[in-house]
Amino acid sequence: MIKGRIYDTGDQSGQRSAIFTCHKCFSTILVLLAPICPFITEELWTKIYSTESIHLQPMPQLLGHYGELTRYTRLIMDFNSTVWNKKKETISDETGKPLSLKDSIGSIIVPPELDLFKEDLKTMHNLKS
Repeated sequence: MIKGRIYDTGDQSGQRSAIFTCHKCFSTILVLLAPICPFITEELWTKIYSTESIHLQPMPQLLGHYGELTRYTRLIMDFNSTVWNKKKETISDETGKPLSLKDSIGSIIVPPELDLFKEDLKTMHNLKS
């Protein structure tokens, strides 16, 4: 969902927050995978984040301040499925084939309960409205 903000050079604060989110997710995934895939995670960690071993990093802790956002997970997943299915079912006038995920579609509106994520969802799915 944040990919559009990463490439949006006009919105510096949105771009920085999206990049931070990507790094936070990636570093957490690396730490979680380190016991299972020790060599590749060590290589990536030392190249990207620190010369200190990934195996010396503490395991991620659950932070309570994201709890209220988890209620949106199912709604976002359902909305994404709706958009992807609609694009798969819609035949392009130009190609005669189903729309690709990159194609623009205007017949889908972001539901009001996802207003917090509206701009990211519109950019992500290339929605016209």
